Parts: sequence; structure tokens; C-alpha cells
Amino acid sequence: MALETVPEKSQETDSVSSVETEKVRRIENQYDLVAREKRTGDGIQIDVDRLVARDGDTFIFVDRLFDSGDLYGVTGTRMAPVHVDEHENRLENFKDPEWSPVHHVYMEQVENGLDKSWTEWLNDMHEGEKHRLMYDESYLGKYGEAVREHSVNELDHFDSKEDIHTVECHGGGRIFGSPPCDETQQEAEPRRFPLDQELDTVFNQSLLELVRNVEKTGLGVTE
Repeated sequence: MALETVPEKSQETDSVSSVETEKVRRIENQYDLVAREKRTGDGIQIDVDRLVARDGDTFIFVDRLFDSGDLYGVTGTRMAPVHVDEHENRLENFKDPEWSPVHHVYMEQVENGLDKSWTEWLNDMHEGEKHRLMYDESYLGKYGEAVREHSVNELDHFDSKEDIHTVECHGGGRIFGSPPCDETQQEAEPRRFPLDQELDTVFNQSLLELVRNVEKTGLGVTE
């Protein structure tokens, strides 16, 4: 299966010696990756920026592999499509003072002397500001199109790209570790994707194996 890619970034060559590191070259060749950012001192970082799997409506991307000796692992991003019907529901909730994420802001302004109704105050809010408050569109430009394409192919409730209002970020960072064991921690921390979890679709099995290996032992796993 062809590897899922996003537009290439310009290659950085901060350190010639790091670029020539045999370990990195082997990983690049084995997994068809490009080490765009590598530094000595800080260790090795390999930008991946590829779709690896899907869990429900959430598409999981691998951002970067890193290894600085004592600290190593993988960072990633979770992205999900938003159906146009879901967008309409969110708009209704946004207008409902019981559910709106900005009603408390309105009430604070009323307490400070604002003389406007809730509806008037909402109507004065710029549409772009409303959209920003409803959606986290981090990495939309980077991964949005891949999510749109795969949503139509993978998810029954998206018949075409026209059914997708936007693509939102559901978090990122060190998402490939196990979730906290303590229930209180699970409620407080964002959901993470344990490496042994059964995923609905794996788009790139070899990349997933690389993620597992790097999370366990760092970038020296191919030696």
C-alpha cells in the first residue's frame, strides 16, 4: 500500500554529521521517510507527518520520531471530520445559554454594565470568532485534506466531501502511550492511544510497527 503523505517541508541540514548518521539512513530507507530535522547534542528527530491509523471517526497521524538518549518516543496528532449536521447542532448549542461555551463571558459583561440581550450580544460577535470557539482547527492545513478523502472512503455517514463542514483536532503530542491506570487521571487527561489497542483501520502497518519500536527502545531499534 502506498504511504500516505502530506506536502513536503523544506529539508533542514543543521548538522552534516547528523545527516550522515548511519542509523538515520537505515530508518529512512527501511520506512521511506525523510529526516528533515536532525541535530547533534539534542539527538535525532525525524519528521514523518503521515496517516497511520483510524479509531472510530478519529484519524491518527504520526508527526515525529525523536531520540535524545534518555528521552525517546513518538509524537502524533488526532484529527476528526465534522459533519454538516453536527455543525448545525453545535450552532444551536452555541446560541443556547444553557450550553453555550461563551454564556459565562456574556454574564460577566452584564455584571460590568453591559446593556444588551443575549441574542444581541451573540449577533454582534464576528462569525470567525464563533467558529474559532467551536472548533480547534490546529493542523487543518497539514492533515485536513487527507482526513476528508479517507472519511468519504472509510465512514458510512460521509457520502462526499460536501458532507464535511471542517476537520478538527482532537489533541496531540505523546498520544501513542498507554492511558493512565487511575480513573481520576483518566478523567483529567486527554485520551491516548495505547500501542496494543485494536484500531478500526491501519493504513500503514510498517509505520505503526516503527512507532511501537521507537516508543519501546528509541531510534536504535533497527540496529
